[in-house]
Amino acid sequence: MSCSAVVGSCHGLVCLTFLPQDVLNFIFWNPSIQKYITLPQPNICCYTDDVRLNFGFGFDSRTNDYKLLIVGVEKGETLIEPYLFSLNENCWKRVTPASPKYAVEAGISSTFVNGALHWLGYQRGKNGGFSNAILGFDLSSEEFLEISLPESLVWLCPMDLSTMRYGESSIAVLKRDWEDGELFELWVMKEYGVVESWTKVLALHLIDQSGWFPRVLGFRKNGEVLLQVDDGEMASLDLNCQQMEPHGVEVGAELLYVGSYVESLVLLDKAVDVRSVSDAIHAIDSSDSDESSEGECEIT
Repeated sequence: MSCSAVVGSCHGLVCLTFLPQDVLNFIFWNPSIQKYITLPQPNICCYTDDVRLNFGFGFDSRTNDYKLLIVGVEKGETLIEPYLFSLNENCWKRVTPASPKYAVEAGISSTFVNGALHWLGYQRGKNGGFSNAILGFDLSSEEFLEISLPESLVWLCPMDLSTMRYGESSIAVLKRDWEDGELFELWVMKEYGVVESWTKVLALHLIDQSGWFPRVLGFRKNGEVLLQVDDGEMASLDLNCQQMEPHGVEVGAELLYVGSYVESLVLLDKAVDVRSVSDAIHAIDSSDSDESSEGECEIT
């Protein structure tokens, strides 16, 4: 039996992948109408000692299409030619935009906002240090983009930084400083694409949280920060008065996916009925024909 991981959620559609990933299995699942489709397998190698993979899922508003991006990084931290799946075309294609100079960490979730997928990108300097930026991929133009970070975040170890969605149309970066009293900072880009709008909205020390280092899960619609605190309890933090309000919900200390979800009718006319995602996993596990269902488009 495979175990599922959430790649992303967008406009009522959830993209899942399954482990172990000796082959790449993905489904698009609509929980509100209990339907899913199994994607054809891409013609790309899976995890090896030399190649690491990242996935990103989002919506192309120009063509009314849902797309899944696979970004591979070679051992030398060079971004290799990405693969892109289109739900409208039901196939994969190679994407050959100008190669960006930044690599991305393997296994890091992308942040989808403003029609683009975002990761924390980095490059190594000759002196062994790092240079960081936000690496984006526009799903409409199918091109990479770069967004500069605040100066204080540019030269840090990329493992200490992560991106997340801020509101409906911008991004945020979380900085973890394990050496300076276990401090973390939260920076938000209040106007998407405007470097000058980066603002530090939060700084917390471990000592302030009774020995538990909080985990930032995301932002609520009212602007509050959603945290995982006290060995797994969920709480909201008001950034204006710096007051924390527990929700009385224990979600456990393990990793979990937090994202927005709205009901929709996507996949109503093109998917298989399913009662739960476990049914979809079982269907993939028991299928003998998936390996021959590879679909790839030509690029013109």
